[in-house]
This record gives sequence, C-alpha cells and structure tokens, in this order.
Amino acid sequence: MKILVIDTCHNSLKFTLYQMNNENIICHGLFERIGLENGLYTIYRGNEIITEEMPFENYTEAATILIQKLLDLELVASQEDISLVGYRIPQGKNVFSKNTFLTEEALSKLDQIDIDTSNVKAIKETVTGLRESIPNIEIIGVFETAFFQDLPEESYLYALPYKWYQDYGVRKYGTQGITHEYIMREMQSLFQKEDIKLISCCLDRIGSIAAIKNGKCQDVSTGFSSLSGIVMGTKSGDIDSSIIPYVMEKEGKNVSEILEDLNQRSGLLGLSEISENLEDILSACMDGNEKARIAKEQYIRHIVNYISQYYVLLEKPDAIVFTASIGEKSPEIRAEILEKLDCLGIKIDYEKNKHLEGIGKITREDSILPVYVVPMDLELEVAKAALKLINR
Repeated sequence: MKILVIDTCHNSLKFTLYQMNNENIICHGLFERIGLENGLYTIYRGNEIITEEMPFENYTEAATILIQKLLDLELVASQEDISLVGYRIPQGKNVFSKNTFLTEEALSKLDQIDIDTSNVKAIKETVTGLRESIPNIEIIGVFETAFFQDLPEESYLYALPYKWYQDYGVRKYGTQGITHEYIMREMQSLFQKEDIKLISCCLDRIGSIAAIKNGKCQDVSTGFSSLSGIVMGTKSGDIDSSIIPYVMEKEGKNVSEILEDLNQRSGLLGLSEISENLEDILSACMDGNEKARIAKEQYIRHIVNYISQYYVLLEKPDAIVFTASIGEKSPEIRAEILEKLDCLGIKIDYEKNKHLEGIGKITREDSILPVYVVPMDLELEVAKAALKLINR
C-alpha cells in the first residue's frame, strides 16, 4: 500500500511517498517557488536526485506535475497505485478538533481558519490538483493542532477580553502536536504506563515545548500561531506586543510587514545577523562572534525557562524528552540546556549524550530526573494517522 504525504507552505510543496507494508520511503522531494519565477522541483529516489527548473503557476499545477512525475519515473504503476494522501496541516483553529477527510464540505470550512489564509489557498489548490490526477483518491487532513484542542481553559485562554475568544476564536492552539503526541505514546510504551508526566521538547527550525500528563497536553509554548514561545530559526518567540505598533510607526510599516519581520527575519537570524541555522550559529560562536553567542544564549534561556515552568506545572515530571533535528542531533545544545537545569537534580552522562544514536537516555543513573532523546519521522506519522482514520 502506497501513501503520499503532502505538506505545503511558503510557496513550496513537500512530499514523501511511502510503501506502508514496510514503512519504507519510495521517494521524497520538494516543489519550490510555486507561483513565482524560476520554479524548481527536486525528487530524491534512493541516491538518485532528479531536478528540473519549471514554472508552476499555482499549487494545482504543481500537484498535477508531481503525480505525472511519479508515473514517468515508474515510482507508481498507475494513479490508482497511490491508495491514500495524508496532508499535514499546521493550523485547524477551533474548526477541526481532529483529523478529517478533506471532502468538499471540509474544504469549505477551511476558510474559517483565517490565521494563515495563504496556506488555506495552497491546501485547496493542491487538493484540486490531486483530485484532477486521481479522481477517487481519499485525502485526509492531519492537523498539528488537534492534540491541543482539550487543553485546560486556564492554559488555552489569554488574559484578553473574553469576547475575543467567544467571537473570534482567539486562544492558544499550539503547534507540532503530531510530534508531541508521538513522543507521549513512545514514552508511555517505554515506561509501560499511561499516566506518564512529560516535558516534550521539539527543537527544530520551528520549536515548541509541551507539558503532558495522563495522556493529555496541559500546556504548550506556542500559542495562537507558531510565532510565540521559544526563540526559533527566524521567529521571534515571546515578545512584548507593544513593540509592534512602536516599530510600525518608526519604520512606516503596516501590520503584515511587521508580522513578516517577526516570522521571517527574527529569531536566531535576527539576533545573530548570520543565519537561522543553529550549526552556523555554533560555528560563529567558536570564532568569537558576540552576536552569535547572544543568539545561542537567548535560545537556550528560552528553552530552560519553559522546562522550568512545566516542571512546576507537572509537579515533577517522569522525564524530559528531546526530539526533532536540533533536539536529536545537537548534543552541545542538549548539554548546555541540561547544565542550567542542574538544580533539578539532572545529571548528564556526557558520553551517552555525545554518542547516542536512536532512542535512549542521556542522564546518569543517579539523576533524579531522566532525560531521553527520541527520534521521529514526522511524515511517517502523518501517513500512519491517515491510515488509522481510513481503517476505522
């Protein structure tokens, strides 16, 4: 059984094709600069890279070309060889509380997710292209926010006029729920109990930290959108909201332009003026770059602050877990975070932390609080979620 996983954002369409019988990747790739000049697609098939410059007028055209390329490269025998599409959708607002079939009715409801209107347009166009190529294909929306729908009210409500929540749905929705839910299930299995208390640290270009108890999320660092929380690659994380009108007046910018600055030109990139990539920041730190040092230190401080806050909220968790690209692959950052949490009784095993491959514990046996690293394949989890819904 072949499942195609789709993810669209920032004028691009990312895809992975899985053979679900053995959960192997058949191919994956990216369509870039959709609707812009100099469009480009890249398909990775094993060690082979197929790439071509090609204009894509919209996502419908990109999706249609994708299916055709899968056929031309004999990655699928026919259109019907793709049994299912899992579509990762970052925001479901209060409209979609769980994963759902992207029927015409569901697509019409996407307009109510007015936090990110550009991505709603991309989803609709992509679904149109997929259905033009495979008329009877089932497409399932897998929502990153579904895991946070039943946060406690004291966690999801903001101290704002209650009318804003009632009339406009202004509340905390969170991000990266697919990852945090996966971490919860893995640790429930490892600890062999359902009522586990976890601090889950998903550290990537976009990052979030979640407090989980008894199978439910109690709080998460990201809020109404992915902009709040910890410092990220290009996102500011938590800031004083009065900065926005102040800089608008100083620079003569409108709200959309300021939000673009906060989302695309802030975070590690904004502070360091070097890169959004943490490896580049660490390299610049080694060269004595002061701005890079400050960016790294603020990144670590934000993470430490949230872990400390959730430690108290959970009344001492059973474990802290690191995942995603930085969480999995940066032992230096993990060590610096945990060293600042020494007061919680965390004792790092530096050898394990440095040389760990795969899932494992990176603290000593005398550590009061164990810390784990758990790798995950986000796209595979989207495929599994789609398959689970179709098999109900």
